[in-house]
Order: sequence, then C-alpha cells, then structure tokens
Amino acid sequence: RATPSRWPKIAVKTLTYTSAHYTDWSLNDPTGKIAQSIDGNVVTLTIDASQYAAGSYTAELLAVNGTKTAKRTIAYTVSEGDNPTGISMDFYPNPCTDVLNILPNYSGESTIRIRNSMGTEVMNITLGLINEEPVKLDVSGLASGTYLVQVTYNGIQITRTIVKR
Repeated sequence: RATPSRWPKIAVKTLTYTSAHYTDWSLNDPTGKIAQSIDGNVVTLTIDASQYAAGSYTAELLAVNGTKTAKRTIAYTVSEGDNPTGISMDFYPNPCTDVLNILPNYSGESTIRIRNSMGTEVMNITLGLINEEPVKLDVSGLASGTYLVQVTYNGIQITRTIVKR
C-alpha cells in the first residue's frame, strides 16, 4: 500500500489498493497512461515506465462511499534507463474496433492476455512475435469498453490500456 516516490531502473510497477469501506473508485491521471483494473473494493494500477518520457508525475486515486471520501496521491519519477530491458511495443489503433495491431521491437514467443475493466480475463493466447512485424489481434468479439492488454516475454511484462469501440 505504500506509494513509491522513485523507482530506479524498473520497467513496470503494479500498485494494489484495498478498502472494505470504499467500492466507488476513480483515477485522475493527467497522462492517461496508468492502466487500471477495478473490482469492487480492490483497485490495481499498473505504471509502465516505457510509456513515459523522463520526468516526475502525479496521479490521484479517489475512493467514495456515500459521503465519505478518501484520496491518495501517487507520485512517481521516470528517469532515463527505466526500461533496462529495451523491450517495447506499440499498440494501435487505440481506440480500436475489430483489430488491434501489436508491433514489438523483439522476436520471440509471447503470451498476450486481455482483461476487461472488472479484471476478468477475456483473451489469453501465445504467439510468436517477430521484430518490427505487426500482429493483427482480432478483438471484434470483445464488447465496447476499456481493457488491459498484458504481453509477457521472457518474464518481462508490458501492460497497456486500450479502448474497444
């Protein structure tokens, strides 16, 4: 539950907040890059340093239960070298409709998991990705909404938020 203020040499940081008294959560993220999953009284935030330029950032997590409100400021710093693996990928278009393209900067077998806003896994596939060759992922069967896409390669996880229209 501690809020880190500096994360040297990391690629992804996941924070989980839980409160039995709060079930209505919102995130004010000026960058729009923090992936979030909310399930009742549990909210999970994922910050992927490879999505940011070097600098300091803050976001605010707000929990509400009737007239009670709790606020948590999340401060984090991204510095050069925060993606020591050099592994990255682009997801486009975002928002998407029927196809989501994934463009990796590496080659190798990867597991792609997609979770809906409630944290339920709606897709789990393993593919052989090829450096700088886009993979077309069929998302036509997904309902409109916000999803977390997590790609795992050799123990490295890259997580992005996408919007399906």
